[in-house]
Amino acid sequence: MKYMCPVCGYRELTDPPEDYEICPCCGTEFGYDDATFTHEELRRRWLRAGAPWFDYTTPPPANWNPNTQLYEAGYGYTLMGQEADSRVSSSSWPMSLARQGRGISWRLVSLEDQAA
Repeated sequence: MKYMCPVCGYRELTDPPEDYEICPCCGTEFGYDDATFTHEELRRRWLRAGAPWFDYTTPPPANWNPNTQLYEAGYGYTLMGQEADSRVSSSSWPMSLARQGRGISWRLVSLEDQAA
């Protein structure tokens, strides 16, 4: 059985998001990070950091895209920026992640704001 991260929407957690499980996508350590911050606050922090893939020992899924992941999870936020729609392929990881998360200006935009 797979579980979904309540912070970033990653759907491949092998254990429930509790008991110090760490999400390889956003890096949230459940039972520690979410003891201090809400999942919404952790999501905003991850997005403000550029939504980078956290675990360098686990490559992201093929064609991973944080926008798509957030949209499919129904979390109501997306990233707007130069490379917001770029996809990360397994073959280009981690170079494309470095390019995607560093030196690029991102904005956190709620879906309500986008509709206006």
